[in-house]
Amino acid sequence: MEIVDQNWATFGFYFLSFVLCALSTIVFFLWKSDGELNTRKDIFEAINSPSLSEENVIRYSRQIALKEVGISGQVKLKNAKVLVIGAGGLGSPILLYLTGAGIGVIGVVDHDTVSTSNLHRQIIHSTDKNHMSKSISAKQSCNSLNPNTRIIAYQEALSIDLVKEIFPLYDVIVDATDNCRSRYLINDAAVYYKKPVVSGAALKWQGHVTVYNYSNGPCYRCIAPREDNGKVDGTPGGAEIFGVLGMMVGVIGCLQSTEVIKVILNDFGKSDNNGIDSPNHLPVLSGKMLFYNSLSNEHMVRLVRIRDKNSECKTCGSNSIPFFKAGIDSYKVFKGMEMAKDSFYPIPSSNILSSDNFEEKINLARKSNIDIKIFDVRPKNLYDISHIKGSKNVLEDDVIKGLASLGLQINSKTGEINNWPKDKNDQIKQFLVEYFQIDDNCIILVLCLNGVRSYYISTVIQQCFDKLNMKIPNYYLYGGISSIRSKLLKNFPNL
Repeated sequence: MEIVDQNWATFGFYFLSFVLCALSTIVFFLWKSDGELNTRKDIFEAINSPSLSEENVIRYSRQIALKEVGISGQVKLKNAKVLVIGAGGLGSPILLYLTGAGIGVIGVVDHDTVSTSNLHRQIIHSTDKNHMSKSISAKQSCNSLNPNTRIIAYQEALSIDLVKEIFPLYDVIVDATDNCRSRYLINDAAVYYKKPVVSGAALKWQGHVTVYNYSNGPCYRCIAPREDNGKVDGTPGGAEIFGVLGMMVGVIGCLQSTEVIKVILNDFGKSDNNGIDSPNHLPVLSGKMLFYNSLSNEHMVRLVRIRDKNSECKTCGSNSIPFFKAGIDSYKVFKGMEMAKDSFYPIPSSNILSSDNFEEKINLARKSNIDIKIFDVRPKNLYDISHIKGSKNVLEDDVIKGLASLGLQINSKTGEINNWPKDKNDQIKQFLVEYFQIDDNCIILVLCLNGVRSYYISTVIQQCFDKLNMKIPNYYLYGGISSIRSKLLKNFPNL
């Protein structure tokens, strides 16, 4: 009897220890998640339910009224998990409309912070969120719109490690990024994990949208098989240079969110259930690209068939290579000076001015009565808003087209001059002297906002000077206007 009691006591001790351990574990995870879905694996806590609450039915009633949706379709949306990469111009309407539509779980990836120049097009953010993490700002806006949708914010840059960690958790990937390098990583990882990608882009007054890796459709690399993964095109900021109408990202983002809904209702393009072979299948932009050009009345909207799946594609073809086996820099997004130094034809180090010796070089030239020619290569509209007194707006297109008309072949990606017509030396020199209004008693200083496009123009000018044996000093300001703004141009806007 004593032995039995002792055994029960031992059992009770271990059972109590187990219960306490389990409770402490639960308390730990509740504390860590702070009542929200903040950890990677928490996404699986989303409950797959075959029914909707009364509040859900009322909230989504106008959507449920669509015969293509109904109760069963709304349940599919409720149980879906969508990853949106980018909480900027495209990501704003995508996140808001998918949240409003009742998607169960939405992940948002963005390491950037909100700035005032974002707000004309990135409508998910607001003035009072200036400098806040975009992913957190987006999460707050979405939670305010629909608390039924669980939003997971990833405040980090897209990377191979992050992709490996979170892509398997989601059903659909939405590409709302603004650079080629990210697009290739998203595409290659989505193919590996068998996830459809809803992709869009917008610039100036136009944009386009398509769906990659859906059913047996092509992937992004099938359409654009770049060996370098768009290295030189990989720098973000097209809107900064070329401009974009806020409504354009709104239009394209809305189209992307519509494609996401259709992909989910189609059971992600699988051949069974409501797959592509089913009569109930909703048409998806797979193998097709929709172009929208708001400045064209004749072809404002065009639907173009793009190439089929490429059997030789290095991502989805028969001899494909997993994305995580690529080199560590294969998908690296180059920014600012990092891209200029790594990708453009080099400028002699003696021609590069830093923010420290910029003022010294200018003052020395003035004391020597040397004419200082400052060439600002930003777009004219931005130059007109604010510029350095005495500078001249030099347009990249004018320089490149002018030299090309004389027979020079200039690599559009690197700025390297590949062909030099020796019989045109006099004409080339005349063009440079007249266009830039330069002589032997001057120095040249080329700049832009962040030093990227000015590096490109400066290296072209220097190669011409070297070929023509012109001794005019051609200086380039490392980091552009931004590098001297805090010290010399405190009131200069970030344009």
